[in-house]
Amino acid sequence: MNIPLRVAVLENIHTIGIDLCRQFSVVDVLTQLSRQKLLNIIKHYDAIIIKSVTCVDHELLRHAPKLKAVGRAGVGVDNIDLSALEQQGITLITTPGENAVSAAEFTVCLILHLCKRMSEVVINMSQRDFRRHLLEGRELSTMIVGLVGLGNVGMAVATRLSTFGCQIMGYSKIVKSPQEFLRIGKLVNSLEELIAAVDILSFHVPLTAETKHMLNANTLAHTTRPILVVNTARGAVIDDQALLDAINAGRVKAAALDVLTPELPYDEKSRASSYTHPLLQHDKIFVTPHLASSTEEAQVRIATQIAQQLRAVLLYREVTIEN
Repeated sequence: MNIPLRVAVLENIHTIGIDLCRQFSVVDVLTQLSRQKLLNIIKHYDAIIIKSVTCVDHELLRHAPKLKAVGRAGVGVDNIDLSALEQQGITLITTPGENAVSAAEFTVCLILHLCKRMSEVVINMSQRDFRRHLLEGRELSTMIVGLVGLGNVGMAVATRLSTFGCQIMGYSKIVKSPQEFLRIGKLVNSLEELIAAVDILSFHVPLTAETKHMLNANTLAHTTRPILVVNTARGAVIDDQALLDAINAGRVKAAALDVLTPELPYDEKSRASSYTHPLLQHDKIFVTPHLASSTEEAQVRIATQIAQQLRAVLLYREVTIEN
């Protein structure tokens, strides 16, 4: 008798992906497990589906003798020990490019939010303070936007910003489409050079040893005027204390952050959560709960691709869609 394949969904994905996985496996949706409970049950599963919170490390893999695949619903892999997967012959599945449009649109939304001082508008309106002359914003078309990272998301942001008439500059070790970017923007050779030139700084890089805390006290010292900071990449690309110090010193006018480190507990209700973070308390920092990819269209694409690739790996030991 054939033993059915089992897949554990450890972080929320669109139901279309769960339904597709159920065509070839038994699927358990286990989105609120404690670490210890996860370690106790992971031995039963052939594959897991995660996002950015679940830590896949040596400890987890020691408890997962049947595991054949890890499906990362997204692209960031800073929560996954890649060498440990390779050592055990476990296939990693990601969904590159599927969230680029959503993340780019959300980035533009945050940029406009800062330019138009919307956090202050909301506060003043809630206090019935209607003095609009205190809330004058900026026209994006008059500003210089610096993009750190020009992969799928960074390029999609650049394309969308070009319609606003602003100047666009970029710094990236790898540029997905150099000629396309050079038609709408200018490349610089260092983060310091970029910071010195821009009004708005937006991050679109993966978290690596090289990018961790790349925005820090030393790099922020190169500002030539108060800047706006946007981060929809990973929280740890910014040194939290350095950002707070720069805001308090006036080098950073305001920040909009879709990501924090550690990640927020996305499955907890507000009254049940004990999560705290210093960046949540500052009135010049606008924080959202990692929403850049949270559109129905992106989540359908991501969940569909994860399910398709898991089917190929678990049934045929091949990845059908290039990572």
